[in-house]
Amino acid sequence: MVGIAFNVAIFQWLAPHIIGRYWFGRGIGDLHPSMGVTATGLILMRVVDPEAKTRCS
Repeated sequence: MVGIAFNVAIFQWLAPHIIGRYWFGRGIGDLHPSMGVTATGLILMRVVDPEAKTRCS
């Protein structure tokens, strides 16, 4: 539980500062591999932006 809480806290605090624009879509993709569930991260990226209209880079 501590690991999950740490990952979510870092995601919410650090992602907007490092990534900048479109931080949520890119951050979701980066959060899940750090927790060991890469496939879920990729699926959530598709849910957030199904037509890949945002530039996440």
